[in-house]
Amino acid sequence: MANHFDFIQLDEFCIMPNHVHGIIIINHGNSVATTLELSLHRQSQTDKQRRNNLLSKAIAAFKTTASKYIHKAGYADFAWKRSFHDHVIRDEKSLFEIREYIQNNPLKWELDKYNLG
Repeated sequence: MANHFDFIQLDEFCIMPNHVHGIIIINHGNSVATTLELSLHRQSQTDKQRRNNLLSKAIAAFKTTASKYIHKAGYADFAWKRSFHDHVIRDEKSLFEIREYIQNNPLKWELDKYNLG
């Protein structure tokens, strides 16, 4: 994503067998916003709409590109869930906790209800 969009910066992320976790920072202009946002200031509706539009475009591009590689690798039945879940990170404590959750997520794969292995 960061290679294709100059407004995207990737923070912590983890690719699991059936889902992806990640913190995406969206830089636009002099302010920084994230899907998992670090900014504490209120944004105007226009800024929120712009951020969501940028995020949607970046996620759509990621899903499209990843799908091409996944299908090429022989997984013709692969399909993404239609939407995505995002969350605003409002403070450093929350950012730390979410980073830790992402880092530890693979350790919990054996307990995941969708792990059919």
